[in-house]
Amino acid sequence: MVGSAAASEAGARFDSATDAFLVLVLSVATVAVVGPWTLAIGAMYYVVAAAGLVRPHLRQPLPRSTARKVIGAVQPLALLVALVMALVPGMPTALAAAAPAVALPLLLFSFGRDVVALERRHHASATTVPSAATQAAPARGPAT
Repeated sequence: MVGSAAASEAGARFDSATDAFLVLVLSVATVAVVGPWTLAIGAMYYVVAAAGLVRPHLRQPLPRSTARKVIGAVQPLALLVALVMALVPGMPTALAAAAPAVALPLLLFSFGRDVVALERRHHASATTVPSAATQAAPARGPAT
């Protein structure tokens, strides 16, 4: 069953990347309606992925989280709501911006929480691994 676990992990990564691309496209579309700040919603996944190139432990898997799934599902919905509301004649821009304005802080919270958890895990594992100097030095008894 090792093969199926690897396949499901690859499928999950593909699903995440596909979702992130959809959110990026929607955030680019909302720039004209709401403003350039909506690009932050679409760029978040890619910013964290780029950070993972510099800090590889940020690419480690996270435990399943219902909150993460819900917040992830809210992002494209909020951007779609903004786009649909912009099609309504006379709709104030501030009202169309309300859904993404709520979605962005939720996304920042979700990614921030995950990055902090991965950083803590990394630091905890780094402090529990004995250093090379400690392992190489033989134990010494009392001087005689």
